[in-house]
Amino acid sequence: MFRPVTVVVALLASAVWPIARAQRVRPARRNEPEFARVEVLAQSVGPAFGSDALLRMSGIDADRVSQRRAIEEAFTRAATVQPEFPLVPVPVGFTDSVPAMAAISSRLGVDRLSLQTRAVEAMAAIDPQRARRMFESITIPAPPVATCQELTVPDPKSYYTAMTGVAGAAFERSKKGAAARDEFVLAHLDGIVSAGQVLPAARVLAEAGLSAAALERGLTSLGNAVRGLERDDRAFTLLVLGEEDGTELDALDRACRTAGVSTAVFLQSMYRFLASNLAAERCSDTGTDAQLRERQSNALRRFDSLAQAVLPSYRPLLLAPVDRKYETAAAADDLWTGDAQYRGFVQRIEKIGDMPEGVERDNELRQTASDVAEWAKPLNTSERAYFQVKCGVFYRLLRTARSQRGAEGVADAYVAFLSASHGEENDYPAEWLWQVDQLLRMARDHPLVTETVRGDMERSSDGTLALEAALDRMLAARVRDGTK
Repeated sequence: MFRPVTVVVALLASAVWPIARAQRVRPARRNEPEFARVEVLAQSVGPAFGSDALLRMSGIDADRVSQRRAIEEAFTRAATVQPEFPLVPVPVGFTDSVPAMAAISSRLGVDRLSLQTRAVEAMAAIDPQRARRMFESITIPAPPVATCQELTVPDPKSYYTAMTGVAGAAFERSKKGAAARDEFVLAHLDGIVSAGQVLPAARVLAEAGLSAAALERGLTSLGNAVRGLERDDRAFTLLVLGEEDGTELDALDRACRTAGVSTAVFLQSMYRFLASNLAAERCSDTGTDAQLRERQSNALRRFDSLAQAVLPSYRPLLLAPVDRKYETAAAADDLWTGDAQYRGFVQRIEKIGDMPEGVERDNELRQTASDVAEWAKPLNTSERAYFQVKCGVFYRLLRTARSQRGAEGVADAYVAFLSASHGEENDYPAEWLWQVDQLLRMARDHPLVTETVRGDMERSSDGTLALEAALDRMLAARVRDGTK
């Protein structure tokens, strides 16, 4: 029976940051040869990759002076990175699509805002005052309005997370310091123009430790901003009603109760904001999808429980019925299942998985890898989609390998394809890097190809592949026993 290689499903199953990103490692000394090699490579690659590598290296640098210098350089290099924001997906029809991979790869944090806020958070641990100045130099653009034809939404949350961190670290524990912190927070909560900024801003107000007077001013400012927001159903659905935990307004309510600040005016503004967006024409997918409707209903119930306590004659908010008129949304169909060559590769991979170990199986693996390498882009298919699905086929084929000979044949072809994909590396750095990271992660879990993959990448003419392999080797060697 034909079972398509669902690239996104396969990657979501392993969607954990690689060991080099997620685990603590023992410190490195700058006179160590591998540290110097990685540092040199980081200077020679594109700004997204260089900034990311410098931040990862700074986390293990034993020398505070050079650690600070690396963070500063990473922050500076991040200023030219595109895209500007990380993305969240519209979780409807989530298949092997370009928007799906764009959103998944955002988890690596190599967009401009993520890199800059990562640098601020890293600096806050060693020089909070410098972290404050860095944060204040960030110019956060207005998140663009996403239409119903778009399947991702810009997410500005990391800016507000970094703001809270700076507020907690960069001010003296004195009356003067508290006043300066209050002004810092209030100044940087101005300019809210997107629905996606509302809940992160509410979280800052809840967690920044503001005085009662500052908290009241912040509530007023946020309420005024909410009343003037442009309609953006994507951001409204995913970043206001679509949050899984939905704790921002609850946290703000607790902070206000503790400070003796009334939330009535703010909640009235939120009520009008919610009611007007619910009544407006909405996107058909998010308006009718059962799972998303459940998440939105839960969010409205949480808001009801807060607002009913302070607003007189409160009427609960309800989602419109499924059969109302909705704006047509883009489809996220998987177009690859209709491609004959793709189907042929899927079937060959399934057959290889059923073959007994031995020379014949290895030969079929190597031949399939060679054929995948020669697979040309189908007509009417974007280079971006072709890159993603071809990586997915290589990925599943490599997972099928059970011997070193078979695995090496696939790994060599896989690395060669990544090395030749200069357009994707330059234009979609997060998506390209995600594929590289997934390959390295699988290589670490697959001893047959660990050194083959790293060696192929280190010898590649592509400097970014060489950097990622060298950094992976250096960091993996320093993982402390027992850390997770």
